[in-house]
Amino acid sequence: MERFILGRNAAFDDLKRRSLGRCLRFSKVELPPGADPRFAAVGFQTDLQTGQSVLYVDRGAYHGPNNEIAAWIKAGQRRFPSFANLKTWVQETLPSAYFCCASCGSSIDLASTQCNRCGSRSTFSPFVERVIEQIRAAVDRDPGSITGCVSEASLADRLQLPRTLVRSAAALMVLRDQRFLLTHDGTEILIFCNPLEHDVSSHGMLARFQNAVSGHSRQRRQLLKLAHLRARLSHRADTVQMHLCNLHNIENDLLGDGRRTQSIIIRRELARRIHRVRRDIAHLSMKASMINRQIDVLAAHLHHLLIADDTRRVNLPSADELSQHSVQAEQAIEETNELFQLSMDSDQSTRSPESDVDTTAILKEMEEILTTPAVLEPQTFRDMTEQDIEQPDQPSRLPAD
Repeated sequence: MERFILGRNAAFDDLKRRSLGRCLRFSKVELPPGADPRFAAVGFQTDLQTGQSVLYVDRGAYHGPNNEIAAWIKAGQRRFPSFANLKTWVQETLPSAYFCCASCGSSIDLASTQCNRCGSRSTFSPFVERVIEQIRAAVDRDPGSITGCVSEASLADRLQLPRTLVRSAAALMVLRDQRFLLTHDGTEILIFCNPLEHDVSSHGMLARFQNAVSGHSRQRRQLLKLAHLRARLSHRADTVQMHLCNLHNIENDLLGDGRRTQSIIIRRELARRIHRVRRDIAHLSMKASMINRQIDVLAAHLHHLLIADDTRRVNLPSADELSQHSVQAEQAIEETNELFQLSMDSDQSTRSPESDVDTTAILKEMEEILTTPAVLEPQTFRDMTEQDIEQPDQPSRLPAD
């Protein structure tokens, strides 16, 4: 069912047209994990008069956690009031059945990453793994994950995936990849970078436990709280900005209608509507400005806390230690310079006059060596370049490409 879950609107429109008044059958369709048999025939049918749709499947058994899918496979069909409801069920309900153990179809305890039935490690289907990698790559490429957040809706639109599938896969990705965190804002999830990524990646369990019981855990909780709040405010600012763009487009359309019409009555009505739109634009602009200022204040506070946390983590030396080691280093440098000067003076006193003559003679020998033509050594195939290869006298006998 993966190709139906990932189907575009145009594909479903064509499927609806082809299934009007008849059953459109697809053979050897892979069902979600836990279905028995795993491959079965699936059919789509839409009534010409009522518009009701039916999703057929070969009868079998289902051992997964989804009751709706179990009833569908057991009965061999599921009826919907319209084809739109069928599409919604396929793209919103079916994806949840893939986030289970690929071996037995049972649910997985995400905290221990083990299957609740067979006890194996969490091995999801290749379909789920591909979606998780797509989301991870999209979040890595999006600068909003660093400066703000990446919303569930934007990922679904960019990757052309159902939002239910994106929501489940993104939550699983955040559990696996500790570089990211997840928060909720009303009806969707938001993904953003973890400000304490270095803390969870470079420290073991013992160090994390020591940090938790120390006084620094309070500061880290404050950092995470600020990061969650900044992500939600960033998403709110993006939403307000989108509404502002829509209002500006409405304003431009109304102005265009007013320029094209000749009726004074219509122009007056359009002018009143433009006045209301511009008033809404002014209110939203003020709201966007306030949200952006709040984000700037939170970003500055978060930045200062991160600097303080990084400084504490580095464990820099104190001022007394730094000055003491600086004096020791200067003394060591002075002693080294004195020893070097002493060695140079002793070398000058012990050098004989003939040493300069011997050096001049050696330089002349070097010049003679440089003027002597070098003997060419045979080249190897590894050192030969294209222009070094000689052209054969006879044409090549190899067949042409």
